[in-house]
Amino acid sequence: MALIAPIRWKPMAGLQIARSSTGFFTGALTMTTFKKLIILLSIGMLLTACQSSSVILPEVAFEDGELRQHHLSLVKAAAKFDKGTLTLSGGVWPEHKQVHVKCGQIQFQVFDTQGVLLKTIVTDYSPCHLHFKPNTRRTGSFSVVINDIHPQALIIKASYQKMPHEAH
Repeated sequence: MALIAPIRWKPMAGLQIARSSTGFFTGALTMTTFKKLIILLSIGMLLTACQSSSVILPEVAFEDGELRQHHLSLVKAAAKFDKGTLTLSGGVWPEHKQVHVKCGQIQFQVFDTQGVLLKTIVTDYSPCHLHFKPNTRRTGSFSVVINDIHPQALIIKASYQKMPHEAH
């Protein structure tokens, strides 16, 4: 036969803490505290749902076939839309250690999915010398902002251009 110890209840700000004769604490929620807890959890779930709304970004495809003719390729190329502007960023990487590429510029041609040319922009990459020791190579970084481009699916073609003073 088991002995049941008497429990003494002490009210405490909506949560009642009870201590049995064995020294262990037990807790019970009052109905008021339970309602407050449910309301707070509901508000928290609503706020979380509002913040985590998924934004579908348009697909942007980079093509660097013309860069590859100069033994270069795009690395970590990214496109970000923000309030009517498109920011392109990433790097230019020499494909071979032995090939020396002089300082140049990258031309980006922005097309919509029907092949209509929307914008053409030329930008520098830095550092422009992609080889700084024999048999070593480094990435040249670029970042460019293009105005008046709204979120849509795009095809961006990248090509290499010599610096204007090296054109002849």
